[in-house]
Amino acid sequence: MNGGVGDCLGLKLEAVIECCNEICKQDETQTRQQTNMLVSRSFPVLSGKSLSEAQLTLRKACQELDDICLSNNWTLPAYHTSHSDGGFVVNVTVKGANFECSGASGNKQSIHEARNSAATNVIMRLQQMAGGTETAA
Repeated sequence: MNGGVGDCLGLKLEAVIECCNEICKQDETQTRQQTNMLVSRSFPVLSGKSLSEAQLTLRKACQELDDICLSNNWTLPAYHTSHSDGGFVVNVTVKGANFECSGASGNKQSIHEARNSAATNVIMRLQQMAGGTETAA
């Protein structure tokens, strides 16, 4: 290795190793950059509605109650509306083979709000009754 073929081979070997190390560093950096790009695409900034603006139900409670009654072969809900303190109050009754369930809305600004409020109350009562936690009204 004194200026002969061995020195030349050793230098070439060192150059190859340095080149390999450099390529590995470049690959590592490129892989990190690609990973960062994928992560930033996977978690986009949400630009949807705020919770206060969100529509949390897709159907009105009246529609849901009608569907419950139809699917169980019960009579359709009977709604009774009355005026109260400048608003509306709705009572709704559902009858099945061995029960009757009714519920009322609070005082609401519109008939639609009152109907949906009453229907929501009846749906909750039906769920309670089905679970055995309440007797029929």
